[in-house]
Amino acid sequence: MASTDSLTNLPKEISCGGVIFFLSRTGNREYLVLRHRQGLHWDLPKGHQEKGESFEETAVREIIEETGIGRSHLHLIRRLNHVNRYTTRRGRKIYDKSVYLFMFRTDSNSIRLSGEHVDFRWLPLDEIEEVLTHKVSYRAFLEGEEILSKI
Repeated sequence: MASTDSLTNLPKEISCGGVIFFLSRTGNREYLVLRHRQGLHWDLPKGHQEKGESFEETAVREIIEETGIGRSHLHLIRRLNHVNRYTTRRGRKIYDKSVYLFMFRTDSNSIRLSGEHVDFRWLPLDEIEEVLTHKVSYRAFLEGEEILSKI
């Protein structure tokens, strides 16, 4: 990953997504992670912002598309302060990518994966870090847990 200073001259790419939790029958929080078909990496649901969309609109649309969770079952808690920032390559071009994240609760743990993903897991926080491929995303789960502990 490049330093933030070296990213300023690169073309920008924006994605949005969310940390999603479900309360299990025992009352414990379980967080959703998805396994992406391309590269087989584990991460949270997210995707590219479309023209005219707000960060929140992008996050909601991407979560619905990638998980099949219906809009009525997806409840926004708040935007996270944490932003995943890194460089990514598309062909020969390198981009400065920023991923804006939101915290959501769902009352349905039923998932219908899009063609972009091959697997999913609902996991307690103490198992998330070892499963995530990109450890930078773990900070978002920690921030989400901190928010939830205060409400």
